[in-house]
Amino acid sequence: MNFRQRREDKNAVAPLAAAMTVIPTQARRLVYDSQHTNRQRLLLKRSEGNKPVRGDAAINTAYDFAGVVRNYYQQNYGYNSWDNQGSDLVLNVHYSQQYNNAFWDGDEMTFGDGDGRIFTSFVNSIDVTAHELTHGVVQTTAGLIYQSQPGALNEHFADVFGSVIKQAFKKQSAKTADWLIGDNIMGPTLKGQAIRSMKAPGTAYDNRLMGKDPQPDHMKDYYSGS
Repeated sequence: MNFRQRREDKNAVAPLAAAMTVIPTQARRLVYDSQHTNRQRLLLKRSEGNKPVRGDAAINTAYDFAGVVRNYYQQNYGYNSWDNQGSDLVLNVHYSQQYNNAFWDGDEMTFGDGDGRIFTSFVNSIDVTAHELTHGVVQTTAGLIYQSQPGALNEHFADVFGSVIKQAFKKQSAKTADWLIGDNIMGPTLKGQAIRSMKAPGTAYDNRLMGKDPQPDHMKDYYSGS
């Protein structure tokens, strides 16, 4: 999700309601429970076509949102999964402890539960799921490396599709949409704020827990790194 440019990445690639009718050629969804460890694909809790699990909303939300994003790409672009080869959509939830991020690392998505203060569970915002899966699409199309300007473009494309897919899911127009990324995962005292704003960069958040949103809104504020 790259909150303040943090990304966990093992392959040097960027780490981001019920689904519609399943298209037969689409990828399977496989949702794993990391059980608050740093392990991925630890315990398979729900796979394609299985009924919702009991007692774990995160598993079911991850499954449903992955289906919405998968179907959006298939129905609007004829793109089959993140690689256009129908590869499985692997999602890991309950990753680590109080983990304030989500990431894509080459062939799977991983979501923390948040610390309960700054962030809640990262699976609760469909734009976050769309953001992370879009990193896979960028990886297999543009192939942008995750550093400098190519890395910024990688994040940008993930944010664009994250927001557009949220708009489609909520049946919003570009005019009525808020263009916020991650507003549904903010902590209880940070309601109304978000991780980023695409409509007004630099205004997504301003609070004592996170500081001031540093996102530039003009090339004159270009930051090349330290």
